[in-house]
Amino acid sequence: VEQTASISTSPVATPSIRWNGLVKNPSLWILFVHVSLLASAFWLCNGWLPVFLKENFSMGLGNAGISATGFVQTASFAGILIGGWWADRWFRTNRNARIFVPLIGFLIAAPAFAGMACTSVLAIAVFGMIIFGLARGFSDANLMPLVCQIVPDNQRATAYGILNLSGCLTGGLLIYAGGYLRDHGFNLSNAFLTAAGMMFIAACLLLLLRNKTPAAQS
Repeated sequence: VEQTASISTSPVATPSIRWNGLVKNPSLWILFVHVSLLASAFWLCNGWLPVFLKENFSMGLGNAGISATGFVQTASFAGILIGGWWADRWFRTNRNARIFVPLIGFLIAAPAFAGMACTSVLAIAVFGMIIFGLARGFSDANLMPLVCQIVPDNQRATAYGILNLSGCLTGGLLIYAGGYLRDHGFNLSNAFLTAAGMMFIAACLLLLLRNKTPAAQS
């Protein structure tokens, strides 16, 4: 029995074509800067928030570490569930939903985190950490879907890897920078105010993606 092999007529993208497509994608560059700014703020928080709580609220280092981790990470877990569900429902009527959900989250989280950096009231600091954690969860839930909206399907894994790499590199550098500045008398409150500014700028960058996403794919 003679069998006829099916031959795909779709063009196969070579590595150079894939890289050219990524480099020439302005939306990906915007997302690259967005992720780098957020990662810098996130890692600075992860690395130095326990020390900040210890010094500003007279907490033991153990309690400070548990508080910094517990409030932020628990809120992040809730934010992933809430942000993913919210964006999926909103996406039915607005294809920019996966942009707007983290945008709203960080526009609220930035001033809340700045308030945490400036307050001497522990309850206000806890509130700022919780709002920050929720916004972080909103971002985590919607980053990969957002990549799928702005990057062709044969380039998405590479694009997501680049975003993760940039986040790790900038985040690691900011932890080191925080220690260096602290050794030279830089107040951690000012470092967290800078992180709040990074969140605000990162959120505003998402507005540049609003009209660049393609129509939703079924």
